[in-house]
Amino acid sequence: MSQRRFFMQLSLLTLLIGSVVSVLHFFQPFSSLWDISIWSIALFILVSILQFYIGKKVALNKNKSLFINVILGFVSGKMMLSLLLLLAFDKIVHPKTSFFLIPFFIIYLCYTIFETYFMIKLGKMKP
Repeated sequence: MSQRRFFMQLSLLTLLIGSVVSVLHFFQPFSSLWDISIWSIALFILVSILQFYIGKKVALNKNKSLFINVILGFVSGKMMLSLLLLLAFDKIVHPKTSFFLIPFFIIYLCYTIFETYFMIKLGKMKP
């Protein structure tokens, strides 16, 4: 996968997710939860970019187990960062309900599917 194609797909995904989340925030329980959506999108964009560049570099290595280790590291790291984001949001904003988890998990799921897609593409690269 080329860098140009990656950034084009990431931009389209972000635009789509932004649109879906914007519609969701029109409804009353979600209207005051813009912060978690923006923080989540920013976090997952950064993780995706980092994962693309590191994954591309490692995919060209002859040792394919290194590529698998990178994937596992990113999955674990992303889960930890997600947990830290949710805990920080809860501590800083003190939301009245747990509805903030819904936009977060929609965003998390979409970026995870995208990351799986491009890592599969990168994994098929020949050293």
